Amino acid sequence: MGRLLGPLLTGSAGGAGGIFGPSLASGAAIGGWIAQWFEPSRGEFNVLVLCGMTAFLTGTSRSPFTCAILVLEMTDRHSIILQLMYAAMVAYLISQTIDKRSYYERMKKRLLDTLPEWKGWRHTPDETDDQSVPGLG
Repeated sequence: MGRLLGPLLTGSAGGAGGIFGPSLASGAAIGGWIAQWFEPSRGEFNVLVLCGMTAFLTGTSRSPFTCAILVLEMTDRHSIILQLMYAAMVAYLISQTIDKRSYYERMKKRLLDTLPEWKGWRHTPDETDDQSVPGLG
């Protein structure tokens, strides 16, 4: 019950916790579900599960290379780097088509929009922005 409520409470409070684990678990479930359509061997089934994990995590974080390497290192299956990178790139392109901004970018914008406007926290242009840096020109 805690696994279900934890991410819901964290997300509704504006935090980023509970995204990584559920993304991997959801991706594994979707990869396994898709694998059942093709009646693969045990090894092929595992590869499709790992590709699902990589794809779902890439769709959430929008960092395909990092996600592929992360799943690769978690499983120590260095022979499937090509399949993981392919899954990550397809997931990245699909997620970019659905929405240009990632979940984390949306959370950052929501947080910054709630902060008060005061000099020092956010950059506000002033007359010093037009001056050149001493010694450079």
